[in-house]
Amino acid sequence: MIDSFFARYSLLTIVFGSLFTIADRFSITPGFVVGGEVRPITFAEGLYVSIVTLSAVGYGDIVASGPAVRMLVAVEIFLGVMLILFGVQAILSTPARKKD
Repeated sequence: MIDSFFARYSLLTIVFGSLFTIADRFSITPGFVVGGEVRPITFAEGLYVSIVTLSAVGYGDIVASGPAVRMLVAVEIFLGVMLILFGVQAILSTPARKKD
């Protein structure tokens, strides 16, 4: 069960890191502000944004500035919260083992 949670969490991180990078590449203007400078992000920076978003840390060193990327961030936050809620629900609904 825990392995499944981490696999889904990792997959969500990689998928959204890729989507951030792809959306940024195909937009007319860069969709992120990196260190106060509007510029395209690399794939590593896309993964970093995804990890920071899913962990709810929100450092603010890379910020989504375009409307399409902000929508992607909102979807990732929603899915991340749902994943955590379903994980907690699965843990709480697991029957306790009896000790012999």
